[in-house]
Amino acid sequence: MDYSLNIDLNKYTEISNNNNDMINFTFLDSIKDNLYKYENLYKLLNNDEEFKIKNIYNYIYNRILQLNKIYGIDKLDKINIRTKLTYVDFNNMLLDYIDNDMVKSIIIINSIQQYYNPLRNI
Repeated sequence: MDYSLNIDLNKYTEISNNNNDMINFTFLDSIKDNLYKYENLYKLLNNDEEFKIKNIYNYIYNRILQLNKIYGIDKLDKINIRTKLTYVDFNNMLLDYIDNDMVKSIIIINSIQQYYNPLRNI
């Protein structure tokens, strides 16, 4: 699975959370791969303030929309731009989308990595 990720998730081990209200994300917990520390990706998300989580979600939505046009991947639910998106909402929406599907998990991981470390525009 490591060839599908553009950044080694173990790279994020040095992240210290500035956010006191840490959420326990669970949307990637269905992955049974112990080689990568997905909690480091959770730390990365927790490091952002909650109001920024909507930007991350919209970025993921737009990438999946493009993948849907090319490969017919299931679409992610669209949110209203005026809607406040909380960490819990974000987690639940991604959890519902992934639904224990390894391919969707990889797409979400890769999208989050692309958001923080863009390699190219998609």
